[in-house]
Amino acid sequence: MTITMRQVGPCFAAEADGVDQTRPLPREEVDAIHAGMDRYTVLVFHDQRISNEQQPRRAGMHGRGIVSAAEQRAAPDSPRPRCDPSSCAR
Repeated sequence: MTITMRQVGPCFAAEADGVDQTRPLPREEVDAIHAGMDRYTVLVFHDQRISNEQQPRRAGMHGRGIVSAAEQRAAPDSPRPRCDPSSCAR
């Protein structure tokens, strides 16, 4: 299936269509999702029937998450990537 992306709003974010994340994704679809994240930063996938057990595996396909400042203070030895506030646009 072909993945399509439609920008939402004037700045960033897009709706992604043509993805069934309940099944294993072929490399081409994963690459298209990564390209969409690079271009739009935020992707919205509507109507995905992902179980609580499937969700962490799906999220892990797209890289490791970034912890918030509160999580950094609560778990300073966490191996997860850190958010650098100085890199935020002002």
